[in-house]
Amino acid sequence: MDTQPAITVSSLDLQRIEQLLRADAVRRLPGIDALQAELDRANVVEPVDMPAGIVTMNSTVRFCDDASGDKHELTLVYPDGAGAPGTVSVLAPTGSALLGLSVGQSIAWQVPGGRKLQLRVLEVVRQHMRFFVGESCGICVPCRAGNTVLLSTVERIQPADNALDLQR
Repeated sequence: MDTQPAITVSSLDLQRIEQLLRADAVRRLPGIDALQAELDRANVVEPVDMPAGIVTMNSTVRFCDDASGDKHELTLVYPDGAGAPGTVSVLAPTGSALLGLSVGQSIAWQVPGGRKLQLRVLEVVRQHMRFFVGESCGICVPCRAGNTVLLSTVERIQPADNALDLQR
């Protein structure tokens, strides 16, 4: 059995992906058990504590498939955002494999049909929510508190109905 690299997932990403995995249509997709196994072994952190250089949902990542030598740059998205150029769903084999990896890590990932990917993260080009918190100058209140509040507000979007819970 291959030793897989340690992965880190935000609590928000974990919550949303696990909700997706509960849907009957999704549970029947190939590779879903492997994604659930990854989530089960992941180190889970709060979004504001997510280190830079980790592949999170909605981050853009440059990676290569060491098995083929092909290099790609894709944004990891939820299924409803997939299909646009430059995106990959977290439910697709490549998306499941990349989730939670950090720059320099590689992972062997079995895909339907028996082929095996050997993906290596070259760069996390954009990690959107970390950008906003990390760009705080720390001097003025809007920068120091505003970006953290923005992140907190985004975290309160309920995945089931996309309603914003402003009472929290």
